[in-house]
Amino acid sequence: LKSDLSSDELKLVDAYIDKIILEVTPPFDFIDKNGQHKGISADYLNLISKQTGLQFQLEPFTDWQSVIDAAQTKEIELIAALSRNTFRETFLDLSIPYLDYPLAIATTKFGHLTSLADFSNKPVGVVKGYFAESILLAYYPEIDIVYVPSVREGLSMLAAEEIDAYFDIIATITYTASQSGLTHLNTSIIREYSPALHMGIVKGHPELLTIINKAL
Repeated sequence: LKSDLSSDELKLVDAYIDKIILEVTPPFDFIDKNGQHKGISADYLNLISKQTGLQFQLEPFTDWQSVIDAAQTKEIELIAALSRNTFRETFLDLSIPYLDYPLAIATTKFGHLTSLADFSNKPVGVVKGYFAESILLAYYPEIDIVYVPSVREGLSMLAAEEIDAYFDIIATITYTASQSGLTHLNTSIIREYSPALHMGIVKGHPELLTIINKAL
């Protein structure tokens, strides 16, 4: 791929150490027991490094709002995995999509659910700032949103019947439920919402965006 880069892009590769943020939502990004950056997005970043020579410096944060704040204040240059929405595009340029994952609703009730409308006036957990929150705010104002600090906490509240459902990307729900031993939860895909995952580059780095798009 390096042969496809312009002279300016090659200069950027030689001089640039890109600060990335770890989004703590397995299976996309997480730190394993050996302190290594693992996950689907981590695999893509490793491939980009091999193809282009870009080096990535990990900057782990413990919650999603800290990730967004750091990008807005330009403490970081890149977020490894996020979906598109209007707010994020005010301070990020998004790469071409590299994965698609449908949203899903997790409950403790047996049976397949096909619509979020089933949860009108009921408490549904979501992590503030996640793509799932933007769907609820835009299209389901009648749902009683309960903000949870993390996916794991949201699923634990669901298992304890403190909320009626938890709403998020299917891969995040199933991975976290499995890791937490919450295998009794019922998960139903909401098929009308299947957000693409992008890498988000803080505005002001057009050459970096071009290089990442070429690698993807």
